[in-house]
This record gives sequence, C-alpha cells and structure tokens, in this order.
Amino acid sequence: RYDIEPAHYLLSFGAEFLGGGWGGAWSQAAFAEARSPAKNHVVCRYALVSPVRGQAGANCDDWFTATPGSEAQVALAVAKLVAAKTHYTGPALALVNAGDPAVAAQASGLTEDDLNAMAELFAANPAIALPGGVAGSAANATELAAAVMLLNVVSKHGLMSAGGYTGAVHGHD
Repeated sequence: RYDIEPAHYLLSFGAEFLGGGWGGAWSQAAFAEARSPAKNHVVCRYALVSPVRGQAGANCDDWFTATPGSEAQVALAVAKLVAAKTHYTGPALALVNAGDPAVAAQASGLTEDDLNAMAELFAANPAIALPGGVAGSAANATELAAAVMLLNVVSKHGLMSAGGYTGAVHGHD
C-alpha cells in the first residue's frame, strides 16, 4: 500500500494513480489531501519520471522526460543516492549499491543533477515513490517495481507497507 496523503514529495515512475487503471478513488482522495495546504501546512511536490505525461502527469510540478525503458535505472540510482543521504545500512543496501547515477543519467537522458535533486527532496521529506502502471509499462516493469520498492525502503519514511494477510499460515508458523 502506498500512503500518499502524508507525503511532502511524491515521485512517480509513470503511475496513472489519478485514473481508475492504477489507483482509483483512494489514490485520488489521498493526492487531494496531500496537495491541500490545510493538511500539514504543506503542499506535496509531485515529480514524474516518464517518457509520457498522462492524466496524472498533467498535475505534476516537475516532469523528468526519461528515455522509455530507463525508469528502473533512474529509480535504482535515486535509491542509491537516498541510501547515502539517510545513512541506510539495512539488508537492501547490497541491491541498492548496484545503482549507478552516471549510467542512469546517460541511459535516461536526464542529468546527474536531476537525479541528485530528486534524491535530495526524497531523503529530506516524508516521501513516497510509485511504480509505473500499464500505460507506460515496458519489458523491465518488474525491475522498475523492485527499484521503486527499494527506494521506498531506504528512505526510512515508512509510507509504503506490504499490506495483505500478516497472520500465521498453517504449516509455516
């Protein structure tokens, strides 16, 4: 589950979370609350990393036009930068260290300054990253989802939870 409402920074990698295909009423309401200055006295900054700018992207503050298929590299590079800024030392560190900001910048057409700016905002504020959806999916959609999950983990903000059943499973407890 992605907790959008308390976020001060939302970094989407192509998620059409304002339409019915990715999110729906829950994500629309959460985004409206995040963007309301009456809530937490902050208006959430919304950045989009995607080659396309759909319905949700029309509302973004910053659009980083990435080369199609490079979003996973960008997410992993930003995760590596955020891990360094938050002094993350947990079990995901080995995976995050595979990120390379220089390679991601070259592959995506973005600059390393763009990646550093995303990482700075992500590390310094309650932030959430959203993976892409069906509209912008590519052959590496699984890698993108994993990289976005790692980004959320190393940020230490706790705005993403696994959800689902957490009780004992017969024969596995």
